[in-house]
Amino acid sequence: MTRYEHSRDASASSPFLTAFLRTDRVWDESAKKEWADDVERRLRDVKARIDPRPQILGYSVQRFYNCVAILTVSPNEQSEEEMVALARGQWPCWDEIVKAVPEFIHSKVGFDACRSFEWWRKWDVEVEMSRLRLEDGMVG
Repeated sequence: MTRYEHSRDASASSPFLTAFLRTDRVWDESAKKEWADDVERRLRDVKARIDPRPQILGYSVQRFYNCVAILTVSPNEQSEEEMVALARGQWPCWDEIVKAVPEFIHSKVGFDACRSFEWWRKWDVEVEMSRLRLEDGMVG
């Protein structure tokens, strides 16, 4: 079995990870940035194709170093049912999003109560690499 083989299956075959593992490159800062760039590009592409209305107005994508986040763009008022669905991770068009960006399968849902009052899901290269190491029983 090759390194990360189990993780590749669990990550629903991230296009970048699948291609990267076929090379002899090392996981350096350049590779991590390249993966985050790829995730951001695919997320922006799928965001441009989907229409999550009427549940929410849309999504925005933010990038901070090697973290990529998708945030809701919500109307000023939401029903209790809509808020509960978002809190549970039942986001409009989510199946299409994770099909294009399978890295987001393991993302957690959060709520920004301080600045934007929007829901978010974040993917981080370092967290993903730690998760892959744990799944494969690797240390370090």
